[in-house]
Amino acid sequence: MTDFQQRAAAAITKIRAAGHIPILAGGTGLYVKSLVEGYRFNETPGDDAYRASLEALAAEHGKAYVHAMLEKVDPGTAARLHVNDFRRVIRALEVHHLGGERISGERLATGGELVYDAYIVGLRRERARLYERINARVEQMFAQGLAEEVRRLLASGIPRDCQAMQGIGYKETAAYLCGELSREEAVAQIQKSTRHFAKRQFTWYRKMPYIHWYDADDKSDSVLLSEVYAGIAGYLTKE
Repeated sequence: MTDFQQRAAAAITKIRAAGHIPILAGGTGLYVKSLVEGYRFNETPGDDAYRASLEALAAEHGKAYVHAMLEKVDPGTAARLHVNDFRRVIRALEVHHLGGERISGERLATGGELVYDAYIVGLRRERARLYERINARVEQMFAQGLAEEVRRLLASGIPRDCQAMQGIGYKETAAYLCGELSREEAVAQIQKSTRHFAKRQFTWYRKMPYIHWYDADDKSDSVLLSEVYAGIAGYLTKE
């Protein structure tokens, strides 16, 4: 996270110095929020042995047991982290164990202001239509070679339990290739997980009241872009 903030800030400075307007497209809500609101995260180092002990506890007693440990020492962070967001649960415990800190960072911007003079654009669709697009996209991913891509990754020695292979789509496809799921089951699980992820994204973005939302349903790309450009132009000339 800190590395992303530093690299993004340097790129923004360089682009602005050249007389251009930087655009940050995509990315997770947490990364965008941390950049525009200027969160400064703790720098507590890692402890492989401690992480391994937590993973062993989870294997023996379940993830909920480890999550309950976090709840005792940092109830605020525990309330934000789902029991299945296990990597971050472990990191939160690790941070507390080593540095007595919390995994959440200090916000530099105050009073509803942002660190950057930014116009944040969000696109939204009616939920049923969004879910239809998600389902179709997963089918398209398989048609365009997702299984072949994951097969090559596994053949190259990438382990199934590494963090990168735990992403939505890769995890389920790997299970399909290893005979644990049928193709139809893998597709259905990816669709379901993606729909749930989209729902969580909207929940997260509701915490960012400075987003300017645009409805994307029943509009051509050109019309939608025109609306966004008009909003940006109005923002740039507001003063």
